[in-house]
Amino acid sequence: MKCNHCKNPVKAQDVICEWCGREITLFQSNDINHPINNFEDELREIEITVRKEIQARIDNKNTNTKEGLIGKIFGTTNFEEWDEDHEEDVRQQVYKLQAKAVANFVLPTNPKLLIEIKEFAENNYRLNKVSFWDEGDENKNKLQLSLAWLHLSNMAKNKLGIENSRSTVNIMVTYLNKNSNLKWGLIVIAVYVLLFVIISILNYFQE
Repeated sequence: MKCNHCKNPVKAQDVICEWCGREITLFQSNDINHPINNFEDELREIEITVRKEIQARIDNKNTNTKEGLIGKIFGTTNFEEWDEDHEEDVRQQVYKLQAKAVANFVLPTNPKLLIEIKEFAENNYRLNKVSFWDEGDENKNKLQLSLAWLHLSNMAKNKLGIENSRSTVNIMVTYLNKNSNLKWGLIVIAVYVLLFVIISILNYFQE
């Protein structure tokens, strides 16, 4: 690549041009070739593709209905329409496919781009973060997406040499969210311990 000011050759990880001493500007925020813009387009395309596939499945089912011509003429054929179940199907598939795309994202070497990607990943992690109590299959794929964003943010931090500032509590909560059986096992144990303590206190005061 070349410096955008003096046009002399520079390395991809350089921030300052060794020839002219000016700051190298790789991309403007609205540049269509900016890696984040390209990645956002890729994520949007995933949802568009999923919606098209589900709509095609509905159209195919309605076209090949077995209730016959009479049912169609008199309106007795039950055509399948887009509903909340299909929206949920879209969400689950999009979460799953986007999580895979985020996990496969290749980080650049330039520090300025790494900082932008770190912030981008952190924002998306917060948007997709699943509550500690939101357990169930409906949140499994969203959890995987949020963890993929968190991993991407941590990878960018590692490349930048930034120490992970997440608290021990946050790290433990993330680990327990990834291991739901362990999480609910610990909750059950905690409830039993609490009940034992309460009963012990009551017995002590009754005596």
